This record gives sequence, C-alpha cells and structure tokens, in this order.
Amino acid sequence: MSAILRNIQELSMLGAWCSLWLIGGYGVARYAFRLKKSEQLLVGIAIGLIVETWLANLLTLFIPAVPGFWIAAVLTFLIGILFSWGHSFREGFKISIPWGLLITFAITTYLFTAVSRGLAIYDDYAHLPTLSMMAAGDLPPHFPLDPSISYGYHYFLMLFAAQWMRLGGLYPWNALDLARGISFGLMICLTYVWVSRMTSSKLGGLAGALMAAFGMGTRWILLLLPEKVIAWLGEGMELLGSGRLTGATLVEAINRNWGIEGAGPIGYPFTFANGINAPGVMLHGPNGAIGMAITLVLLLTFNRWNGWKGAVITSILLASTLLISEAGIILLLGGWALVVLVEIIRRRSMQIPKGLLLWLIVMAIGSIVGFLQGGALKDITAGALDPEAVSYQTVGFRLVWPPAIVSSHLGILSLINPRQLIVALLEMGPSLLALPLLAVFGWKAFRASRWYEAALMASGLISLAMIVVEFAGSTGVRNTS
Repeated sequence: MSAILRNIQELSMLGAWCSLWLIGGYGVARYAFRLKKSEQLLVGIAIGLIVETWLANLLTLFIPAVPGFWIAAVLTFLIGILFSWGHSFREGFKISIPWGLLITFAITTYLFTAVSRGLAIYDDYAHLPTLSMMAAGDLPPHFPLDPSISYGYHYFLMLFAAQWMRLGGLYPWNALDLARGISFGLMICLTYVWVSRMTSSKLGGLAGALMAAFGMGTRWILLLLPEKVIAWLGEGMELLGSGRLTGATLVEAINRNWGIEGAGPIGYPFTFANGINAPGVMLHGPNGAIGMAITLVLLLTFNRWNGWKGAVITSILLASTLLISEAGIILLLGGWALVVLVEIIRRRSMQIPKGLLLWLIVMAIGSIVGFLQGGALKDITAGALDPEAVSYQTVGFRLVWPPAIVSSHLGILSLINPRQLIVALLEMGPSLLALPLLAVFGWKAFRASRWYEAALMASGLISLAMIVVEFAGSTGVRNTS
C-alpha cells in the first residue's frame, strides 16, 4: 500500500512539474511570437522544455538540484504568464488544439521511446552513470570514474532526463529513453509544421517529416554491386570504430550485421548504418533530436518576434544550443560573420541594417550566456588557458591534404582517390543533391533580409571546409564527422 501511495505522490509531483513548463511554454509561443494557432501548441511544448531545462542548468549552479528543478518550472510558467500580460483573461482560455498533430506527437514519442528500450548503442555506459550523478545533484557533472575531473560535456537532454528521474522516480535508462522519445516526437512534428508552412502543403509537410525520420546516406547502394567491385572500392580503406569491429575490409563488413555493442537481439545490417549522415530514427545519442528541434523552433520563429519578448526567448534558445553541440554554434557564428561581410560588400558601407544588427546582438548575448553556463566549449577554453587544468577529454584540429571526408565507420575517405571518392559520395547520400539548393535558398533569404535563414545556410556552406580539417582530440579522428 505504501508503495502505491508513493507512486501516486511521485506521479502527482511529476504531473505538476510538467504542467508548469508546458503552460509556460505555450504562453511564450502564443505571446512572444506571431504564430498561426495551429503552430502554437507544438512550438510551445518545445519552448517550455528548452527554457525550463536551460533555467534548471543555471539555477543548479547555485542551489540544490530539486529546488532548482522546481523553481525552473515555476519561472517558465511565470514567464508565460508575464508575456500574456495585457491580454484579456478570457482570451487565454481560447486554446486551439491541432488534435491530429498532437496525436502524432504522442505516437512518435511512444514509438521512439519503445524502440530505445534496452538499446545502449551510443556510449550509454558513460551516459547513464553521468545521468544518475546529475539527478543526485552533481551539476555541472564530474567524470563518474574520477569525481575530481570536470566532465565538460553536451548534457542538455540528459539534464531534462535527470529531472524526470529525480522528480518522478524513474530509472536512469527509462528517463533517458523518454527524453529521447520526446525530442524525436518534437523533431518530427516541428519538421511537418515548418515544411507545411514553406510549401503550403500538408503533403509536403508529411514528406519533410518522413525525410527527417528516415533520410540518410546511401551506403546500401553498394549491395547492388558485384563483390569484386566492392572489394576494389575498399582497397586501402581503413575502417574505424564499429566499422572495424564489423569486418576487416569493406566487402566483409558490408555483408554483415553492424558490430556494435548494446544493440538488440535482432542484428542491424551494417549497410543501413552511416558514419556521416545517420537517419533521424538512429538519434539515440545523449541529446537525441533536441538540437534539430531547437533549430526548427528558430526557423519557425526567427522573423515573427512580438517585440522584445521574441528576442529574449531567441537568446535562450541560442544559449541552450551550447549544451548540445559546440561545433554547431561555432559554425553558426561563422555563418553570421559571412552574412555581415557580404552585406558590407553589397552596400559598400559599414552601416549594418537595423534588423541584422538586432540579430547580431541577440546572437552575441545567447553565445556569451551559453558559454558561461558550462558545457564542453567552456571546459575546452579553460584547458587552453590553463595547461595544468585537468579535463576528461582534449580537443584539437589539424589541417590535412589531400582533402578527405571522414566517416566514423569507413574511416578517412580521400577525395582524390577515385575509389574512396565513390564510397564517400554514397556515404553522404542525397544531402549532396541539396547542396546547390542550399546555396540558392541562402542567397534568396539574404536578399529578403531573412537573416537567420541566411546565416544558417552560410554555416552549412562553411562546413565544407572540413574536407581539409580533421579532429585531433582525445576521442580520435572519427569525431570529425
């Protein structure tokens, strides 16, 4: 009986905590941005999750974990209420619920969570102990095997999972699976919303959502070739990581199940894996699909600010990305620099348009706050400034020639070696076909003063420079991808 009462109490607390940030997020989406009513709910769920987790990360730098988690949820709720100030009380209850989209979100969240159960394919041996320590109040986290070492890591979604674990009594693996499932559901549904808006077509939105879930490289095309041709293509190729565990050569690995630890009882064909462009359904890493969800929220809201409110929330969204992908924010800053440079050349003047200047300020605030809040980038910088500082991992880059594409499975694929070039093109897949469209879309966005879209497209083009750069940190060259 006591166990039942305890479960009811934990569920009640968890329901209250979720309600606070969900209501707050919906209020923010509704009053900080000029969105269609059909877009507000899903965007609100994403914003509530992101703002609450970001606040929890800041608060737990100064106060214990449980009060920090609750105060973060309450503050998210209050922000939503504050943003609704000046609107009629009755209007606040006029909620437009896109039932089809909401049901799809629930189904995709459940399916991805169910698929994740029992999987530990992407370093969960390290994630689960860290998650448990975070739930116990070790924030920012330290390395589980040596608590004296700071664990500078991209732990954003793990912090969200830690709150489910601590407040709801979930096991760490269940909490992390659920967090990944929620992030995947948001990514799929937000992709549908964004592509539907861009194409003015529900069918287009569905196609976009399916591409987000299943779009990947085309390594499987190798199966259509004779084994002698595959063996010829793989000559001189040195497989990496799980690729090497799968087979000693390309032709050997391509016909086997993926040699990865922590997978389920049914083998996953190596030919349907990918070391550069993995499908959305394989986003089982520490942050799941939350990084893509944040990008989609920014794409849906970047030019629909409702005054200062939208600018504040956008800064928080940008700050949160530094706890997800340090490389992404660096590339985005490079994209902004390219946009500013081209605008100065186009105008032949150092005078920057007001809209662009405002975005640069928001980007600067988000980047600085995100850097100071912790994570890998801050840890890397601290190590660079203090050679005696002890960190879990080192980070470095080196210039290489000839240019190459690095697959975390197939290794370093030289672009001047015809055989390896063919394999590299297959590994990257249809994303290559989008490259010219990326440039055209970015240029049109630039001319239309759609600054965030232009900077995002520019960051994608800048990333092409990685063909002459390799990662030289402690985790190895495989992390170049």
